[in-house]
Amino acid sequence: MAALMDHPRKLLWKTLVRQYYRQNTGFFLFFFLVFFGVVAPSQQLTYHYALIRGMLATPTFLILVLFLWLLYATKCGQWITGLQRGPDHIFLYMLPLMGKVRAFQLLLEVQLMLFMPVILYALAVVSVALYESAWIPAAVVSFFILLVCLTSVVVYQYELFHPEIFRRVSFHNRAGKRRWRTFYWSFLSRSFFSEHKVLLAGIKLFGCGILYLLLETQSPDSYDIRLPFLIFSMALFGHSVLIHQLRGMEEQRLLFYRGMPVSLPGRWMQYGILYFLVLLPEMVTITWLTPDHIRVKDAFGFALAGYTTLLLLNSCLFIAALRKSDFIKLTFVLFGILYFGVLSDNLILLSGLFLVTAGSLFFRGYCRWEDRGQ
Repeated sequence: MAALMDHPRKLLWKTLVRQYYRQNTGFFLFFFLVFFGVVAPSQQLTYHYALIRGMLATPTFLILVLFLWLLYATKCGQWITGLQRGPDHIFLYMLPLMGKVRAFQLLLEVQLMLFMPVILYALAVVSVALYESAWIPAAVVSFFILLVCLTSVVVYQYELFHPEIFRRVSFHNRAGKRRWRTFYWSFLSRSFFSEHKVLLAGIKLFGCGILYLLLETQSPDSYDIRLPFLIFSMALFGHSVLIHQLRGMEEQRLLFYRGMPVSLPGRWMQYGILYFLVLLPEMVTITWLTPDHIRVKDAFGFALAGYTTLLLLNSCLFIAALRKSDFIKLTFVLFGILYFGVLSDNLILLSGLFLVTAGSLFFRGYCRWEDRGQ
């Protein structure tokens, strides 16, 4: 408590900012690969300049980008408010003793540091907009960043001064969640769609949006699915991080399912339902563009490759408790195999092999996983 009063900025940096970036390393790694790993270093400036000009010239594209930034702001907000409500950070409720102005200033500094990746890219967008004399987009982006940061800080400060309001809301939300049906896939999907909704929404918007833009430009004369599949693979890479976290959650919170009278094929079907729902937006996007912009065979290959890859990644974690770094390496290997399937026109064949392998690993490894937990 005394440390907060004497060195508030230093303590907030260590407990909020540094901890945030440490625990979200995988999140930032994914988006770094997406935005900076798809083109050669020598073409980075040209690529991002063209991307920003596309935002300025297409209002729909700019709105989509602003929405993604809003999702990231929501992620930051959930992080801060979650820590404020936790017993390990109860010392944060000493901030009101410093006065509203001082507390607002400190929380604003924290918000700016958490939002720094977006702020830096927004500065690049505004700079290009001013250079191109696009005054309205420059003003919109600047106002949006300012509004999001100030609104977030107001929420943090209101939480500190009126914690009972948010506790009542949280109680009602938990009561509503108890209405979920007790199927196992629903417990798993709750982790995907509730606890990681911001990251998942960002992956879906990026994957479906870019996939749609790339496929929509396809024509019979310039038909090439290599780049669209590469973007599709990057979206799947984001799912792999969530799969690893999901298996960790199962080990900690869903051990009761091992003792339930459910057959092994029934358990396999639960995971099949889950990953079908997870990949449904991409399937809908691909189906929407079939057959005008993507051939039926390739559309089926995309959907089957994505679905079987998620199942295979999930099954591998029943065979061995892989660390996140090793799991990411495995993911890259699988994507390399699939990309070879695209180049050799054997994507469906490799996807079928992935499905058989996923089922074999699951049926072989699940019982061993149960024995390890007993």
